[in-house]
Amino acid sequence: MIPILLAALVVVASIIVHLGAMFLLVELDHKIPPITLRNHRWRLLLSMPLVTLLMIFAHLIEVALWAGIYVWEGTIVKPHDAFYFAFVNYTTLGYGDILPATHSRLMAPITAADGILMFGWTTAILIQTVSLHLRYEEHRHRQ
Repeated sequence: MIPILLAALVVVASIIVHLGAMFLLVELDHKIPPITLRNHRWRLLLSMPLVTLLMIFAHLIEVALWAGIYVWEGTIVKPHDAFYFAFVNYTTLGYGDILPATHSRLMAPITAADGILMFGWTTAILIQTVSLHLRYEEHRHRQ
């Protein structure tokens, strides 16, 4: 029962990390000089790599949280193995070359479920970023 509660806490922490990254993106967007319709493509060219890198960084933090719980719980002993194991599960690769301790096996599929949800959220953020820019482009062509 304890591993499942710990996993639930990491899922909540992942949500908080993702929210923080999203709020940071909004903040950074306000700091980019106001757009004119003529330079909007440059804004997209700048914002997509920024959004992508920031969200990848958020995912790395989330994987590190999982790795920390795996080490703390005794599921995986070595920190680098725990990070690798967490990453393989978070991305749903599931190689199976490192196996968790028996008492906390349920944490691995929860890690995978968390990764699926967070990658879905990231995909939505990337689609929204492109969508906003395409709307501006469409508006520009109508004028």
